[in-house]
Amino acid sequence: MELPDIVKGDESLYRVVKRSRRDCLTRAGQATIALFKDSNGVSVDRDGGRQEVEIIKFIVTESFPKRAKGVTVVLAGCCFDVNAEVTPASSTNNPYHANIFMSDNEKVRKVQALKIADSSKLIYFDEEMEWVDI
Repeated sequence: MELPDIVKGDESLYRVVKRSRRDCLTRAGQATIALFKDSNGVSVDRDGGRQEVEIIKFIVTESFPKRAKGVTVVLAGCCFDVNAEVTPASSTNNPYHANIFMSDNEKVRKVQALKIADSSKLIYFDEEMEWVDI
């Protein structure tokens, strides 16, 4: 699958919630700043024209087997609205991979991550999978 080299604002971006990252969700299931705060870039999957059920299956069974506790979605446009960059980073194993890059300034990056988290929605949550503490 060959995706365009440019991520458009109407593309959906999917972020995995690993079972070792309890701090990434509130008890109500809303993403926290921790899910989108990484100075090295935040890994996401582009929708690539796929159905949401197919995307979730790919993330849970192919990309993060036995580690995907949840999956969130956010529009790329929300990232652009806070001056974050979304860069395609496809690989042989994952042609849908991309990275969200935010400001080098820690304070600005926190605000960007908070706004992106607030705009995201939890679309998959595995009730059966136990959280693990590392």
